[in-house]
Amino acid sequence: LKANLGMLLELGQADSSNVYEKDFEQLFLTSTAEFYQNESLTYLSQNTATDYVTKATKRLDEERERAVALALPNSTEGPLQHIAETELIEKHARTLVDMEHSGFASLLRDDTKLEEMGDMYDLFV
Repeated sequence: LKANLGMLLELGQADSSNVYEKDFEQLFLTSTAEFYQNESLTYLSQNTATDYVTKATKRLDEERERAVALALPNSTEGPLQHIAETELIEKHARTLVDMEHSGFASLLRDDTKLEEMGDMYDLFV
């Protein structure tokens, strides 16, 4: 995959056709947003807020690692991270705070849940 992406970038630079941007990048970013939108909604509906925070943190780390491993250009890497953060965190922040028995508001009432509160805080910042 890394070699194919490199080839698309080189082709676009060689003839100024921007083949990477036109034929790959936008489709890739759109598909990524759809994937995380669906996955996050499904996972959140079937798990606790604490479990979701663990999953979302793992997904964000995986995206960073994949971007490095594939040597994605900055024009893709930045928007990719933004999409992952939006779909995994921003769109569900209120739900993660308010979830009964496991949301941040619930964790505040239980002094044995300091680690879980810390994990949620780290995800939000």
